[in-house]
Amino acid sequence: MSDQIAALAEPFAVGFHVLSRSELRLGDTALVIGAGPIGIIIAITAKAAGANVSKILSINDDCIFSYMFLCILLNSDGVIPSWTLKMLQK
Repeated sequence: MSDQIAALAEPFAVGFHVLSRSELRLGDTALVIGAGPIGIIIAITAKAAGANVSKILSINDDCIFSYMFLCILLNSDGVIPSWTLKMLQK
């Protein structure tokens, strides 16, 4: 097994654990908070379980275009950049 594949073991384990604890069902709507490796895996597993991944909340806006591409792949409604939340707090 390559190091790149082995490095995915922990994020996938966390992603599947979150999905199993969430009681997400076919047709449910999900909001994923965080679009790092674990958030992406949670979004992918939620979609594979038949959920509608409504939004992905971005914590790190430096990668916003990558997150937008992910939303297209998952047929999600979009990404919520964290700076929008900061504006709402003011």
